[in-house]
Amino acid sequence: MVFIILVATILVAVGIEVLFLRKKRVLAHVNEHSSSPVVFNRSSLEIPEGYHFSPGHTWAKEDSGKLKIGIDAFVLKALGNLKIDKLTPAGNSIKKGDVIFEATANSKRVKFRSPVDGTIDFVNNKIIGKQLTDGYGDNWGVKVTAGSDQITRLLSDGAALEWMKSEFRRLKDFLSFNSFKAEPIGATMYDGGNVVEGVVSDFDDDLVVEFEENFLTF
Repeated sequence: MVFIILVATILVAVGIEVLFLRKKRVLAHVNEHSSSPVVFNRSSLEIPEGYHFSPGHTWAKEDSGKLKIGIDAFVLKALGNLKIDKLTPAGNSIKKGDVIFEATANSKRVKFRSPVDGTIDFVNNKIIGKQLTDGYGDNWGVKVTAGSDQITRLLSDGAALEWMKSEFRRLKDFLSFNSFKAEPIGATMYDGGNVVEGVVSDFDDDLVVEFEENFLTF
């Protein structure tokens, strides 16, 4: 009995030490980069009017009979420092789920997929090499001709907001799980329900690929 109590005491002590070291590592990263890191949470998520969202965090918006396609703000905040390197050229036919944008986030490569079937009519070369901090407005990537039913299959308004909030919960779970698998990746959760912007791009390449598979494919 004494032996069991001794073993249990040692295990508890080791667990406390691991948690202490992890917290110390996270706080060191925060202090190194900023005394007040930029964070986001569920309350900061918004759904602009007229935008329709795919499970891969790309959106479509009607514009003069075409569909503009871009990347939503949630995934921009999660990745941070995102720059578009390549857009699928005009004239190409695309299917829902095809890669249409290629980008880097802190030198980590990521790909984004089309939310619709259609034909690319125009590419917005102004976003090539530009760091995207806002996913909406002028920061769209391509214009597509698509069937009138395509956009109705996507999420918008209240349904899109509820989905986005559930994606935030999934992101927190993803970060919590992978913080035990990776080398120090910086601050993941900060001050309760917040997540530090750009934390995903602090992962190594393999975990960024895992993020893409979990959040950017469908």
